[in-house]
Amino acid sequence: MSYLRLPILSLLFCGTLLFAAKTVRAQTTEGNARCINCEMEAQNSRKTPNQEEMSAFAKKLMDNYNASKKAAAKKQIPCVGCGQIESGKNGKVILSATTDDVWGKFPEVMSYSGSDKVQKMIDTALTNSSFILGEQGRPRLRKKASFDSTGWCLRYVKKALVGSGVTDGYIGGRFVNRPVGNMLKILKGSGFKNLLDDPKYNDIIANTASAPKGAILVYSGGANGGHMEIKTEFGNTGTYVSDYQQKVSVIQNPLGGRASRSYKLIGVMIKPGV
Repeated sequence: MSYLRLPILSLLFCGTLLFAAKTVRAQTTEGNARCINCEMEAQNSRKTPNQEEMSAFAKKLMDNYNASKKAAAKKQIPCVGCGQIESGKNGKVILSATTDDVWGKFPEVMSYSGSDKVQKMIDTALTNSSFILGEQGRPRLRKKASFDSTGWCLRYVKKALVGSGVTDGYIGGRFVNRPVGNMLKILKGSGFKNLLDDPKYNDIIANTASAPKGAILVYSGGANGGHMEIKTEFGNTGTYVSDYQQKVSVIQNPLGGRASRSYKLIGVMIKPGV
């Protein structure tokens, strides 16, 4: 009998081992069983405190880099004349933040446009002008002012020049362009420079609106031997003034009719070192 027990016990022991092996195998494949590989992967994916700090630091660096790229894209072109620059007798001139970006690259022009004397010239011309030529009519600026052009554009510009100290005295000349180039020659004799004669400004001054603030604009044509006016601001933000004011130049004003079409811009005059 004892000889029969040993084989039976052996069979039972082997059967138990086989069942246990199958059970463990099933646990590695069933969804609700323990996954040894999964635990190893989880341990590998679990970050240490040092790794977490490094990841956070790397993310911060990337965020700062992206922010700097956006800021660089928005940054405007540096303006050479937007700080303090030397301006002849007046010393240093602090320019307005609204300075035209294109002209800001040329200190010679910006020192003229930003000088106190040029601003006084503009203010004097605006005060003396008679009316505003606009699309809605001709509002009179002074009680006894005429509603029509006096034909004295040259006289009013001369008064503004001498009244502000841009010129040392009342300059001569009866007509703007009679004889041809008359006021160009006289203004050059008073220290003015014609920007149209300088090749480096050829691509900038495409029309009268491109002229810098305070420029004396000289035209040929018209019934009175030319026209002259002062540009009061950069771009299209200001007006053009002589004996009257207008929002656009004499060439561009549709109210001028055929007279406006006969004018031609021959001078954009500034006086360096004012």
